[in-house]
Amino acid sequence: MSTKSRKITISMPYAVLALIALCMMLTACDLHEESTLNTTKMRLEESSYAESFDVRTLDEKKMYQIVRHYEKHGDGPLQVTVSYDPQSRTSNAMHASDHAARIASYFRKKGLPHIESGIMPVVNSGSDMKVLIAFDSYVALGPAGCEAMGGTFDREEDLDNEYKLGCTRDMLFARQLARPSDLKGRNISPTTDGRRVANSTETYRTGIPNEPLVGESASGDE
Repeated sequence: MSTKSRKITISMPYAVLALIALCMMLTACDLHEESTLNTTKMRLEESSYAESFDVRTLDEKKMYQIVRHYEKHGDGPLQVTVSYDPQSRTSNAMHASDHAARIASYFRKKGLPHIESGIMPVVNSGSDMKVLIAFDSYVALGPAGCEAMGGTFDREEDLDNEYKLGCTRDMLFARQLARPSDLKGRNISPTTDGRRVANSTETYRTGIPNEPLVGESASGDE
């Protein structure tokens, strides 16, 4: 047996022992590494918009600003409540109803879907009638626990080893949402037939023109 063969034969037990020791060391090590990728979702914060105006000073400009605010942040019914003094001759219930109808009509003409109007007596309120406009308001926020990376949102440029990838993107996206309430999703009726909805697109896909719409007469004419 050559010298080289004897060296391999002699060192083999030591090599086996070394491999066993290495396996034991790797087994004892914790190989879990926490991800640096953000996995949480954007948040939707709900609040209430409620503001009182003097009926005499609530002009079209202010009402249009309310419309714009509702279109971006609002959801659900918009409530219009005009207060009046039941002891007043000029600021009575009839005048309050007229103002409530006028304000609600403006909002409906601007396309707001759900308007609830009413009047409310307030004793000793005098001749100055007030209108309270209220609705649910929503604001989109970045994921919980997220911070922007250095160099954005007026933060200093520094090395942040705890920064979660994707946080800055989600924070910017939350600011750009046209309607934050869309994050709630849509309510789907449990009775909706998916096949029926899909069938409505089959005619369009095949290129067959739709049948002309024909009106029906209620007079019984042939």
